[in-house]
Amino acid sequence: MCAQLEAECQSIFALRPELKVIKLADGAEENGRFLDHLALGLDAAAQAQVEQVSITDCSHGADHVQQACEVIWGAGSVESQAEFARLRTRRKEDAKGVDTIIGRLRYRVSRLRGRKREQREKALTSFRNQQDRMRYAAYRQANLPSGSGGVEAACKTLVSSRLKRSGMRWGIAGGQAIWTLRSVMQSDRWERAWFLLRNDFRKPVTVVEASGPKVLDPAA
Repeated sequence: MCAQLEAECQSIFALRPELKVIKLADGAEENGRFLDHLALGLDAAAQAQVEQVSITDCSHGADHVQQACEVIWGAGSVESQAEFARLRTRRKEDAKGVDTIIGRLRYRVSRLRGRKREQREKALTSFRNQQDRMRYAAYRQANLPSGSGGVEAACKTLVSSRLKRSGMRWGIAGGQAIWTLRSVMQSDRWERAWFLLRNDFRKPVTVVEASGPKVLDPAA
C-alpha cells in the first residue's frame, strides 16, 4: 500500500511539480517514517524546492492532550475534563498553544514522584514528539487541512459500503479486484486506468457453435 501511495504521488508530480505537499496522518511512528522519506519522483534539487508540511490529525492530537490530562488529574475526573477542554481550545486557536500546553504539563509532572511521574512523563513525551506537527492555529491561518475526516470518509465509501455488506466474505484477490476498479471509478480516472488494467481483467472466451469452437480475441 505504501508503494502504491508513493507511486500515486510520483504520477501526480510528473504533471504538477509545483504542488504543495500536505502530509496529514495520525501520530503512529510508522506513518511518520514513511511520510518523512516519501519520494516524489523528482531529483534531489527539485524535491528540495517542494513545499512540504507535516501535520498530525487534529483529533489524534487532542487524544494526546486528553491522555496526559487523565494521567495527571485522573481519568474521568471533573478536573481532567475541564483542563482538557481548556487546553484543547488553546491548542487550536493560539499560535503558541502547543508550547503553552507542554509547559503546563511539564510543570504538573515535575511535582510528582515515583511511578506516577514515570507514567506522566511518558504521556508528555508522546505529546512533545508531535509538537512540530500540531501548529493548528497556523494551519488554519494558511488555509491548510488539519483533520483526516475526508480520508476516513473515503475509506467508508470506497471500501466499507461495498465490501462489508451483510453476509459478504472476500479473499485477497477478489477484494482487491473490486477495490481497484471502484477506486478508479470514484476518482474519475476510469478511461486512463482501464487502458493499464484491461489486460489483467480480459480473458479469452471460447464460444461453442455447431460448426465447431471459436476463440474470441479479448482485445476485439
